[in-house]
Amino acid sequence: MPAGIAKLRAAVLLTFGSLLFGAVQAADVDPTVSQIYQAFRSGHLEKAQNMLDQVLRDHPDSSKAHFVQAEIDAAEGHYELARAQLARAEQLKPGLPNIKPRAVKELKAKLGLPSG
Repeated sequence: MPAGIAKLRAAVLLTFGSLLFGAVQAADVDPTVSQIYQAFRSGHLEKAQNMLDQVLRDHPDSSKAHFVQAEIDAAEGHYELARAQLARAEQLKPGLPNIKPRAVKELKAKLGLPSG
């Protein structure tokens, strides 16, 4: 095989490999909180839970992910699970400074917990 064709073939394979690797990496990106909420609010509960499971698997120490799980559990009427997830979120980040205070207050009220 002539050297020019071999170089061209190698360049094409390298480019294709880079594109393929980039697509695989993009697929491994965790869903955002907005995407999870959107799926949940749209009635795609299993999809929302699967996305949240992925985030919690990849980031088990994320107080925000545990808080979102608590909100979803509460919305589904699983109050004990929601309380446990909220407690975990608060354990990871006391005071939940990365969560909107109103959201924390509303969730605690729904769960019958003191908000202060």
